[in-house]
Amino acid sequence: MIRVTRDRAKLGGDRYIFFRVCYPSEGKPFGAYSVHDPEKRSDGIKTPSLPIEQVFEEARWFAKSNSIPGILIDDPKQQFDFKLWVQNGHIDYLDDHS
Repeated sequence: MIRVTRDRAKLGGDRYIFFRVCYPSEGKPFGAYSVHDPEKRSDGIKTPSLPIEQVFEEARWFAKSNSIPGILIDDPKQQFDFKLWVQNGHIDYLDDHS
């Protein structure tokens, strides 16, 4: 199961997906992701203009299919809701204390 957190320390030294939620001054928020690999240079940003939910699902699928154990979330306003993925058993949200 993919571990998801807002705290980089919780992912240890493993490879992870860096998922960003972007809030432009105009238009809807969108998601983008890149691969962070400590042994290699990070890969470039993927799908920077699609809806947040679609990009998160793509990032989750990419992590799962490439044996990447975690996703680090950068959401400055912390408005994207991950509960659906937790409820469906697709991710382990490490910051959820409820």
